[in-house]
Amino acid sequence: MSSREIVRSRSLWSGRVQVIDALRRKGGSAADLAPGVALLALVLASLCLLRWLLLLCSAGLDLTDEGFYLHWLSEPANYPSSVSQFGFVYHPLYKLLGGDIALLRSANLLISLVLGWGLCFAIMQQVCHPWSSASWRTCVAVIGCAFVVATASLSFFALWQPTPNYNSLVFQALMIVATGLVLMRRSSLLAWLLIGIGGGAAFLGKPTSAVAAAVVVLLYAAIAGRLEIRGLVVAAFTAMMVLAGAALLIDGSVFDFIERNRAGLELGNLVLPLQAGALNSFRWDFLHFSDELSARFDYVALAYLTLTTVCCAVTRPARVSAALIISLGSALSVLVLVGSVSNEISNEPAEPYLFLAGAIGIAASAVVLGSRTWPSREALAIVCAFSLLPFAFVVGTNTNGWMGAGRAGFFWLLIGLVVASSLSVARRTWHPLLAVGSLSLLGTTIILYLATEHPYRQLEPLRSQQHAVEVGTMRSQLRLSGQGAELISSLHRLTAASGFEAGQPVLDLTGVSPGLLYAVGARPLGVAWTLGGYPGTLDFVTAGLRWESCAAIGASWILSAPEQPDSIAPDFLRKFGMDIGTDYQEVGSIDSVLFFAPASKIKYRLLKPVRSPAEASLACERDRGK
Repeated sequence: MSSREIVRSRSLWSGRVQVIDALRRKGGSAADLAPGVALLALVLASLCLLRWLLLLCSAGLDLTDEGFYLHWLSEPANYPSSVSQFGFVYHPLYKLLGGDIALLRSANLLISLVLGWGLCFAIMQQVCHPWSSASWRTCVAVIGCAFVVATASLSFFALWQPTPNYNSLVFQALMIVATGLVLMRRSSLLAWLLIGIGGGAAFLGKPTSAVAAAVVVLLYAAIAGRLEIRGLVVAAFTAMMVLAGAALLIDGSVFDFIERNRAGLELGNLVLPLQAGALNSFRWDFLHFSDELSARFDYVALAYLTLTTVCCAVTRPARVSAALIISLGSALSVLVLVGSVSNEISNEPAEPYLFLAGAIGIAASAVVLGSRTWPSREALAIVCAFSLLPFAFVVGTNTNGWMGAGRAGFFWLLIGLVVASSLSVARRTWHPLLAVGSLSLLGTTIILYLATEHPYRQLEPLRSQQHAVEVGTMRSQLRLSGQGAELISSLHRLTAASGFEAGQPVLDLTGVSPGLLYAVGARPLGVAWTLGGYPGTLDFVTAGLRWESCAAIGASWILSAPEQPDSIAPDFLRKFGMDIGTDYQEVGSIDSVLFFAPASKIKYRLLKPVRSPAEASLACERDRGK
């Protein structure tokens, strides 16, 4: 072979090697793009989930609890005694949004999402620390993953009660406390300030949860080795300032605010004594999981152990496989939301415990991968805190505490986020965060899909509630079921025909219908919801009426449903100079179906006072003191 041919041969071979290297680089870049594609799929699916929920905020209405919430939000000053001050906290938002229920619900969801996003970002920040030297791709990925995981905060609405209430206030306050715990290792002063703000807000929502949160904070600080007098003083002083400011704004005096809370506790204790309700909420026989849910728990833990391990792998096939699985899961989530895929999973109150299962799987992957950076002392402390915060949220309830804690199951998911963030730091890649994002999206989709298919105390799925009706004095437009819309429309017609005007007092003796009073713009007497069916109902309603003036009591109308089991017998009204048989005239009735018991029919009766206001007021003054 001549020298010229040898040179040509080498040139051709060199060209082939360059082409092969180029192809290899192209294949490598495709594998490198796979995690980014998976993250994009998660972000887009999470945005679809958020949009879907915001659209559903104009559908459905629970006439019991949500009716109670709306009365408190609209006119919190009407009630001189209260343990929870959520009505005062959210009242400015109610006024700002013009009393629009759909907008109010949307705002509540967005507040939770923003707080959750900040909390998730605080946890993930270590992945790109220091921020200034991290690549822009890593920074964008961390922000995107934080948003995806934060959507799990919306799983709080598993009962579909999106109207702002004392539970949502406590949950949002605990997220502020949790953010303070996470930031404690970087900015101690800011951390203790956030803990104080969150603790004060939690007290305004539910004092028992604030006390439980304080115990969790002390436990975290002790385990993490950050128990310091200065920090505790800062947090306690901040919480006191929050409460003092609230006291001055609400009652104009700290002493009057204390009296409000004392009277509210005493009033609530009449309905259900503390020792018979809240202290029994964590009975062992309440802790029950079906065989189906237990099996799903094991499957989810195993699935996310595997997925996290694959996300940490450095081989191209592993990265592409993980991205493909996550992208397909994201697509499945969207298909479920739009109704293209039927979700046959049974609706169980313990469904949020699957977040805990996934977090356990992610933690197990850290053991499998042999990570040496976890568990650190601070990581153990934050995992302990996140494990207990759902139970701090539910302390003080009179229902099943084990199942109620699941509403704050977002904190259990964050255990997985803490582990995944530690793995990301150890392996110098943000890819493990994708596993937590996948768990967040799929878990939240399942929980909220079931919530909207079985909304609390409503007869139909939200998607099928398409009958428009105006609710309240602000004339909020809601889409309700045919029966719900007809009931409210009929009541509007009945009150208009009988001369009732918005703002007039009405005594609800049905025991279950505060939402109907709100729908027609009535002012409930004494308490926002005359709870029926409890041992102390009569004492509770009587005590509430004692706060009212005789002029208001004498001028009040009555909504009753005497055939309903939880209705309140009217005999106690004689203590206020009222006889329902002689002093009232029935102006009409409405036949309907009890909204949370499909097999039960109910007849609502509207009664109008026949005496003059002056005569009724004098009779009340005469008999009230007896």
